[in-house]
Order: sequence, then structure tokens, then C-alpha cells
Amino acid sequence: MISQEGEDILMCLVNGCGDPNLTATCGTMLRQCIAVRCIHQLLFSKPSLIEPLFTSYAFDSNFDVSSDALQSIHDLLTKNKQLVSVALNPKLPLYSQVFGWYRNLICSDQYIIMRIVIKMLAEFLLDKINFDIMLDFVSSAENLKLFMTLLCSKYPTIQFEAFNVFKIFVANPDKSDDVKTILCLNRHELLQFLPSFLSDKTDEVFVEEKRYVTSIINQLNPA
Repeated sequence: MISQEGEDILMCLVNGCGDPNLTATCGTMLRQCIAVRCIHQLLFSKPSLIEPLFTSYAFDSNFDVSSDALQSIHDLLTKNKQLVSVALNPKLPLYSQVFGWYRNLICSDQYIIMRIVIKMLAEFLLDKINFDIMLDFVSSAENLKLFMTLLCSKYPTIQFEAFNVFKIFVANPDKSDDVKTILCLNRHELLQFLPSFLSDKTDEVFVEEKRYVTSIINQLNPA
């Protein structure tokens, strides 16, 4: 049980994360708090406390403020994994809030933010403990369309990180009807696109995953 005084301290820490003169100290202290399960739970139970990290500080023009906020977001999603998987249950309101904020980060026009949050998302979705969250995320047609668009980014690193999310949509054996429809409608274009996609990347894992994704798409019934 966290006292009102404790909540006030947390609010001060979060507010301090937005001040370039305080962000290093407050950010470090906030992440130490997130590591404590009961405090982490409190932050999720009061989304207004963490909202500025997603909606304001991560976009800050000051690099220190932005990068520190992204570190705190990372810890919010990866520390106390069992707690996170329960708190972000797709049936609960917090799921829509957090992933709504997160989508705006993905859609940022800032390269560093996009690269970090897309990579973070792929790792989060592939963590077995987040299985239910992953299933809900990859059942969304809007999410699929976003990542198909990101496959065509002008930045190869963004393309690569986007592929690591896109492959989850494709590999899911229980695709939603909407997702299946989009993949079928774009089957021909995807089969033309994928062979030359990041063709200079020779990493064995990537090459094999691209081959696997291509084979699944090839097996889909054309629309």
C-alpha cells in the first residue's frame, strides 16, 4: 500500500523527468521505483502518472529528456513481467491507453524514437509471458497496415525492426479474418516485394525468417 505522500513523490519524480536539469537524477530514481513491484503496480493503476513519459517527454527536443523517457517506458513494459502481463490484459482499459500512446511513438517522424520503440515492441510481443497481449495486437488490421507501411520506410534499420513485428502477424496460425483478408489482398505485391527486401542483409537468421514469411504468404489463398 503506497501512501498519498508516496504518490506525490512519484508525481514529482515523473515531473522532474521533463526538466533537462533534473531528468538524469529523476529518471534513475523513477526506474528504481519501477523495479519495486508495488510501486510499479501503483503506476499502472494511475495512468495519469506515467502518461507524460509516453505523450510528452519521449518527444522532447532535448535528447537527454527523450532518451531517459524511453528508458523508463522500457522498464515499465519489461520489469515485473507477470505484473505487466496482467495489467495490460487486452480486456482492461489500460491496454488501450498504453498501446494508443505507444502507437503515436511508432508513428513519430523522429528516426531514433521509431527505431527504439519498434525494436522494443518486437521484443515485448515475442516474450512468452505476453502471449495474450501479442495475440490481441496481431489480430488488429490497423496494426498490420501500420507495419506493412513501415516495411517501406526510407531507413533500412526501421524496415528491419518493422519486419520483426510484421513476421509475428504472418506466423500467427490463428489470424483474425481482417488480418487474413489484408494479407490475401496484398499477397501478390508482398511476394514481389520480399525477395528484394533488405537483400544486402545476409544474417542467417534474417534470411531464414524472410524465407519462412514468404512461404506462409505464398500459401495464402489469393483474394
